[in-house]
Amino acid sequence: MIDLNVLNKRGVTTDSLKKIFGGEDRDVPDEAMPLLDKIRDRIDDGLHWCIKNHKIYHALDLAWDAPFKQVSPTLANSILNKDLDEETVTNAVHDWGLTSMLEDVEDSKGTRKSLNIPVFFNVFVPIVRSYVTIRWARMYNDRRQYPLFKYEMGKHTTVNKLREEIITDRVQAITNSYGYNEVLKQSIFQMLHYGWCMQFPQEEWHSEKQVSINSNGEEEERYVREGIRYHMPHPSRTFFDQAHRPTTFNTDSGCTFAGYWRIMRYGDIRTNKMFWNTDKINYGKTTDLLQSAKTYLELVSPCTMEFPSTSKGVGLLDREKELDRYYSKAEDDKAVLVTEYFEKIIPSEYGLGDYDYPVWFRFCLANDDTILHAAPIPYCPVVYYAYDPDEGRSLNASLSMEIVPFQDQIGNLLTQYLLSVKQNLANITFVDTDQVSGDVISRLQNWGEKLFRTLNFLPFSSRQQKFAQTDVREAFNSVRFTSLDTNGIVGAMRQVIDMLERLLVISAQEIAQVASHEQTAEEVRTIASTTTTRLAFTATGVDDAMNAWKEQLYKGLMAYGEDEVYATINSQNTVDALNELGFTVTEKDDDRSGSVRVKGQKTALDLETIGSYRDALDRVSDGAMANALSQLYQVIIGDQEVRQSIGVDQVLDVINQMGQMMGLPKDFKLQKISDSGSPEQQEQMVQIAEQIKASIMEEVGGAIQPLSENTQQNTQAISQILDALQPPQPPQEEQYDSSVEVPGGGQQVNPTPELVEAR
Repeated sequence: MIDLNVLNKRGVTTDSLKKIFGGEDRDVPDEAMPLLDKIRDRIDDGLHWCIKNHKIYHALDLAWDAPFKQVSPTLANSILNKDLDEETVTNAVHDWGLTSMLEDVEDSKGTRKSLNIPVFFNVFVPIVRSYVTIRWARMYNDRRQYPLFKYEMGKHTTVNKLREEIITDRVQAITNSYGYNEVLKQSIFQMLHYGWCMQFPQEEWHSEKQVSINSNGEEEERYVREGIRYHMPHPSRTFFDQAHRPTTFNTDSGCTFAGYWRIMRYGDIRTNKMFWNTDKINYGKTTDLLQSAKTYLELVSPCTMEFPSTSKGVGLLDREKELDRYYSKAEDDKAVLVTEYFEKIIPSEYGLGDYDYPVWFRFCLANDDTILHAAPIPYCPVVYYAYDPDEGRSLNASLSMEIVPFQDQIGNLLTQYLLSVKQNLANITFVDTDQVSGDVISRLQNWGEKLFRTLNFLPFSSRQQKFAQTDVREAFNSVRFTSLDTNGIVGAMRQVIDMLERLLVISAQEIAQVASHEQTAEEVRTIASTTTTRLAFTATGVDDAMNAWKEQLYKGLMAYGEDEVYATINSQNTVDALNELGFTVTEKDDDRSGSVRVKGQKTALDLETIGSYRDALDRVSDGAMANALSQLYQVIIGDQEVRQSIGVDQVLDVINQMGQMMGLPKDFKLQKISDSGSPEQQEQMVQIAEQIKASIMEEVGGAIQPLSENTQQNTQAISQILDALQPPQPPQEEQYDSSVEVPGGGQQVNPTPELVEAR
């Protein structure tokens, strides 16, 4: 891990970089010029790469936004069924974004706008959104644990266990302050939707202070939170080192640069106190590139802003005209291209300090080359999420990309189905006007549903019919069109869905649907196993990223965090371990919670390596741990010598842990009654304990929700343990409670050691 103190001594600091790249007296050394040229070229190449590939990601976004493209017949009719002229209807359709519903039609009166019936009935089925969300929810929920990151070391000692607990608690506080659960959720989505996601820090380290009144009544400035804020840019605004596998970002063993760009208002840049050279941002060549990529900007930029004109003197040598190249306060709402660029470099090679080893740097640049900020970073700044990566390709398919063809076909088939149903309802009747007068035809057209509710009389002259040698029934001739096969369309949709689920290994149970046929128990288990295997394989892209994220947070905390560390830990940690680390107890909770508040120096938390990355599904669940403990104690129950050597206190401690893992409140504990006092006093204590027990059981009641699937077995195991604690000989110094109610079991265990439930 890079030590910032060493970098400070070697002249590699943000202040030294500001002297080089910012301020009035900036003096860029000759050694740094190749670095600036390289950064410019890579940003330019990255922008062209984004422009080249943005259509892929734009298409995926359109597929995800299918519900927003759906044209409602109600909405359309509200526009088109009004007595409006063509211009008014056209404008209304344009206002609603429904221009695709209109088409040009030629008739005797010329060209006019008409309703495009197939488009009107076009259906967009959100298959991508539905199936991606299924996998997204499963992968996120499996990793949404408390704590989100649990630190473990390779060597398990009492002191290392204490270190792990302090670091885990401190990182969890950062997780809560900056909403890392939501960061994880969005990163998983981008991985599934686009095929990959890069998670960048918004700055090297973020901290926020407030002023409060201390115990002496004096104002005191203190930190209210500190940590890393993250940004997950759209992949069409992200570029990286194509010479190495992007997954090497997570191990910091390959890729040496990455970055992303965004559009910002000049006013936001000018007023940012962290930025340098805000008055020296020029329009530059990059703006010309942006002007040529206007369509691209409209698609990928979160806002559309006006860029300054580059015709005022760009490229001219006249001094006064050259001043027009720079932004002014009057242009606060004009757009600026801001690039966040990260590269691993050796500072001494570019005159950035006397340090001969690779260090990650962050450069924030405006437009083509104006450096707004620069700083060394003691950790790899990129966390990379990959969806089933093929490392031989620069771009990989995503889950959404795999589903898009099926969504398109389902939408086409469903649209055809609706049009076919409506076409099958078509009915044309030919009327002989020589036999039926116009007024009769008009009456028939206007009667409507009256034809079906009342007796209707259609007068005719039999004499005239006989004279003309015609039959009035022949005056009406209905034409029936051949009905389209709607059942075939429905069958085709089923086949498309079946193929989709087979290719994606999605079972009917996973999407809460009934299977297409009756399945045996073995078939259900096989399908579930296959689905789980496929999901676990894809989830490795998330787990690898979380491992890198976990190490990134630790390095950031050790580099930038407050020197004095506060944490809440389990009170079971030994005093010797606390003393060895130099930590002291500042606040002790009552006996119900079993936790204490400690403080000490950050330097005591130095970990050479993080020995285990077991998180997510690799982390042992509470229910599984309770089951394991119950099995362990089955062994203890059967061996009297082991039982006596362990002692009551240790057995009770583990039983309490089991109870918490099974869902009991953390302030619910079983404790041994004190051995001190007279028999009368002890009897009184027993009575008090019984009262406490009754109160606790009334308070807890049915709120206990065991986590383990084998809760009943666990409860029985605890009962056996309590029963086994009875010594082979009647005790001489300890008294025994004749009955102890086991939480959740409702059983009376007699006789037992004098155990009571206490808060």
